This record gives sequence, structure tokens and C-alpha cells, in this order.
Amino acid sequence: MVRIYTLGYLWFGRRLRKYLSEEGWLAKQLKKAGIPLDPQVYGGTMILIFLIISIVSAAAAAFFLLVFPINLKIPLILPVLPLCTLVGFIVYPLFKQFDRKDKIDGILPFAAGYLSTLAGVGVPPDKLFESLARQNMGEVSKEAKNIVEDMYFLGLDVLTALKRAVERSPSKLFAEFLEGIRVTLLSGGVLRRYLEDQTKRLMKIREEKENEFNKSLNVIGEIYVVLVVLAPLLFIVLLISLSLGGTGGLFLPIPVVLILISYFLIPFASLLVAGLIDMSMPKEE
Repeated sequence: MVRIYTLGYLWFGRRLRKYLSEEGWLAKQLKKAGIPLDPQVYGGTMILIFLIISIVSAAAAAFFLLVFPINLKIPLILPVLPLCTLVGFIVYPLFKQFDRKDKIDGILPFAAGYLSTLAGVGVPPDKLFESLARQNMGEVSKEAKNIVEDMYFLGLDVLTALKRAVERSPSKLFAEFLEGIRVTLLSGGVLRRYLEDQTKRLMKIREEKENEFNKSLNVIGEIYVVLVVLAPLLFIVLLISLSLGGTGGLFLPIPVVLILISYFLIPFASLLVAGLIDMSMPKEE
């Protein structure tokens, strides 16, 4: 994969510097998504893979047109693959942001409580984030590690490092939390009291999200019963009734339809419901 990144940058990325700056839209999205790639590298890799898939798709389409000139479905579908590649490269950082946001919001109340405890015994702000970076708190610890690296490797003070962390955070809740710490330090307020208040507020928000999840879980459970249990049974009874009555009109034999329901429709519906539960479940890591 490193070779692809290198070729993408050498062939295309270097020529995109004027269009993909460090302060541009793509650079900000990559930082929020936690993707450790320069925008020129990412853009050059996207163009390289797009061209490779375009050439392969064109060759495959020409092959199918020569070998199977009557069937035009596959040659018409193949040119769509390069466009799907472009869309995938554009959408991927956004999906990563949503995933990181959920994980940060899920663990943030516990991280705030941890910082509150340390601040209560007089730990200075820079050491707070240094200690948080060493903890196993998922994406929050990664964000704290980035703050520590800005302070110790780039030589920034804690206020400037917090400002940079606010700008690259995918979570609005976490950005507000860091901005509050920054404002408290600037105004000379009591950091311990701010962190205690934020811990209570974030815990309350977490409880509200869990209550919403419990309500949605009831709805999803009803959907599961109707979609996975009741609907297949009714459909199977209907098929048996049709077969006993001698009614035709089905495009497939009834045994084949029963196999499709048992081995494809029910598992797919179960996976769909499991995906809905996973998307609505509060993340903690």
C-alpha cells in the first residue's frame, strides 16, 4: 500500500499542491477522520486507483463486447466502477468521522471524570492530557496524544494545542469540551470545577442517549418479529396453499422459493436488524 501512496504522490499528488492545500477542505476532513495522510498523497492515490480501475473496466468491457456481443448488461455496468471509486474516496473520510464521533462521545464522560480527578489533586493542564494519552480510552486518548505531540514536538503552548484540537475534532461535544478548558485557562477560572460540571453534564447526556437507544430497541424488536418471524411464516403458508390449490403464476418453483426464504431472506433480514442495532447503540471505544 505504501508503494501505491508513493506512486500516487509522485505521478499526480505533486501537481495538486495548488488545489489541495494544508488548509483546504480535504485536509480538514482527513484530520477529522484521523487518516494520517497528506491531502496531496490522498488525492494522488485516488487519481491513480481511478485510472487503474478505468483501464481494467474498459478492457473488460471490450472483452465482453467481443465475446458476448448480444449481452450488453455487463459492458454497461463496468464503466460505473471508476465513478464508484471516486465516490468511495470522497465518502470514506466522512464515514470515518461519524465512526470516531460516536466513539468519542461514548467515552467522553469517563475521560472528563478522569481529568476532573487529576485536576482536583493539582495536576497542571499539560500533564492532564499527557496522562490521558497513556490511558486506554480509545479515540479520546488518541486526541489527547495529538495534543501532547503538538506541545512537545511542535513547541506549542497548551492553549494553542487545544485550539488546534478543537479545529480537527470530529465530535462537536468534544470540541466544546476542549474549548471550555481553553476558555477556563484563559480567564483564570478553576479548572477542577469546570471539569466536575462537565462530567455531570456529559453523564446526563449519555443517560439521555441510552434512554433513546432503549426506546429505539423496542421498535427494532418489533420490526424483527414482523420482518424475520411473521412475514416468512405467512409467505410460506401462502405458498403451500397455492401449491395445494394448484394455482400457478410463480416465476420460480415453490421449493426454490422456500430455499431462498430460508437461506437468504431470513439471514439478510437478521443482518439488517443487527446493523440497525449497531448503528443506534452508543459507542464506548
